[in-house]
Amino acid sequence: MNVLLFIVSSYKIKEIFITNNSLFDTIDMDALEKVFGKTAQMTVLKNLMDHPDEFTYLSGIAEDTGLSHSSVARVIAPLVDINIVIEKPLGKQIRTFRINMENNATKLVMDFYTKLNGTLV
Repeated sequence: MNVLLFIVSSYKIKEIFITNNSLFDTIDMDALEKVFGKTAQMTVLKNLMDHPDEFTYLSGIAEDTGLSHSSVARVIAPLVDINIVIEKPLGKQIRTFRINMENNATKLVMDFYTKLNGTLV
C-alpha cells in the first residue's frame, strides 16, 4: 500500500511517500508550488531554472522531475513558443532545451522565483 502524506511544519510543507510502511522519499514543496500549485509546466520550468546554463534533453527533464516524456514534450512547447525556453536541435531527432536567460520575461520570472523562495521558505 502506498501512502502520500502532507506534513506542515514551521511553514514548510513536505510530501512524504510511504511504501509498505517504509519511508521512500521526502520532498520540500517550494514557494512557487505553495502559491500557484503544482503543475507539469511549473515543474518543468523550475527544473530548467535550477540549471540555467545547461542544455538538457526531454528525457533528462522527465527523469529529473518524474514526469513522463510525453508530458514534458507537451508542456515545454508553449515555453518555447514564448521564448522563455530555447530549443536547440541535435541532428534530426534529438532536441535539447535551456532556459532563455536573455529574454526579459525569463529574467522577471527568475527574479520572482528567487525572491519568492527567499520570502516563503
